[in-house]
Amino acid sequence: MNTLSTATKLTLYALLLAAAGCANTPPSQFYMLEPISQAYEPPPADAARLSIGVGPAQIPEYLDRPQLVTRSATNTLELDEFHRWGGSLSSDLLRVVAQNLSVLTGSDSVFVYPWEEPIDPRYRVHLSILGLDGSLGGDVVLDAQWVVASRDRRQNLASGRSVIREPTRGISYQDFVAAQSRTLGTLSREIADEILSVSARGGGS
Repeated sequence: MNTLSTATKLTLYALLLAAAGCANTPPSQFYMLEPISQAYEPPPADAARLSIGVGPAQIPEYLDRPQLVTRSATNTLELDEFHRWGGSLSSDLLRVVAQNLSVLTGSDSVFVYPWEEPIDPRYRVHLSILGLDGSLGGDVVLDAQWVVASRDRRQNLASGRSVIREPTRGISYQDFVAAQSRTLGTLSREIADEILSVSARGGGS
């Protein structure tokens, strides 16, 4: 004897359909930027005494979101709901640049903004990311303005604008994020060179 009401049957049918839909939904994947592994040339012997603060960093609103952002055509952005950052892109970017600068300058005293007292870095690196995107299977382009300021932030010791293009070397999101990481590696080398140059001249003391 069938004791299930029509309403109950409909409810069970709806639940089965929802479960089937969930089973067919691909799992989300999460990504992190990666720092460089080593410097090409050893830093100066006295570079270990450098103290560097990295941040804050400004990023465009279109990048400040959980989803990875790519370009499919001119003036067209693609957001993938199933390929996301493992955390905040701006925080991850600061972390990677700080790790890169530590490797490139040989300093163990590289801090990510915001740091707490009594930390008082000798050099302050401020970043403004104008763009960090590209196409799957194409190139990633990083457009960044940066300033190396003195401890009291009253003097800009070095500054520049870096436009860096890096091929993705593949068509996957993993290839895309790896290319983004390489652009940050190149940017970090440019900044590290300026910090070492300023330090050699005694700037920022």
